[in-house]
Amino acid sequence: MFEIFLFILAGVWILAASIEDLRKREVANWLNFSLVAFALGYRAIYAVLQNDSRYFTFGLAGWIVFILLGYGFYYSRIFAGGDAKLMMALGAILPLSLNVNENILFGLGFIFLLMISGSFYGLVYSAFIGLSDFRKFLVNFKKEFRNHKFLTYICLSLAFLILIYVLISKEIFIIPLIILAVFVPFLFFYAKAVESLMIVKIPANKATLGDWLARKFKFRKIEISPHWEGLNDEQLSLIRKSGKEIYVKQGIPFVPAFLIAFILFILLFGKFGEISAMFLRVFGF
Repeated sequence: MFEIFLFILAGVWILAASIEDLRKREVANWLNFSLVAFALGYRAIYAVLQNDSRYFTFGLAGWIVFILLGYGFYYSRIFAGGDAKLMMALGAILPLSLNVNENILFGLGFIFLLMISGSFYGLVYSAFIGLSDFRKFLVNFKKEFRNHKFLTYICLSLAFLILIYVLISKEIFIIPLIILAVFVPFLFFYAKAVESLMIVKIPANKATLGDWLARKFKFRKIEISPHWEGLNDEQLSLIRKSGKEIYVKQGIPFVPAFLIAFILFILLFGKFGEISAMFLRVFGF
């Protein structure tokens, strides 16, 4: 029951966070903080009942480690603030064993699944964005292609050189590098074209903390430049006071990728086959 309760707790919280992220493009701090409080609180009670402090200390250690990882992902600009905080909170969930090596495996396994599911989820979600205004997407794609022809020529030349090397050396295992070299520039143009569709104009009173400015904002003698950390309290107050419209860049709501990775984690780790079977029974499958 120890593992089952933690998985149910995490599943409910991640599902709620996913819905909020899809609706509002943000995750409330109380969701992430309350997950940590419930997880560590449950671990503390269970540790007392089992007379084994490791049930609590391993959860505390996992939380601390994932705090460091969350900050690393945030400052490397891989995660937004809400995504990083959710990852930190899951650190209190994932140490499911009383064996250190197994807990390291669980943590690394979840991160790997999150990166894989996040990549596929991002591609699918961005494809829907492109299809929502396909004409504008094509215009922007062609524009990026014209502006970065040099990148295309370099990558295609590199692919040609690798192909010549493969034909001479018969080292066919590096053929994937040819495919990568050909597709990299087009993936870049695709990402830039989709990004342009995610820039919207909103009134000042609709701006929220952490919004990413897409263009410089000027009010009186003050200028706010776009920054990857988004708007802070002082900047948000100034924008709302101005009453002017601003251009913001909406990011892809990434929390659903956590939900996908969480489901895969349950299904793929053989030790928890009983948990996945229980979930199927609960939902009538």
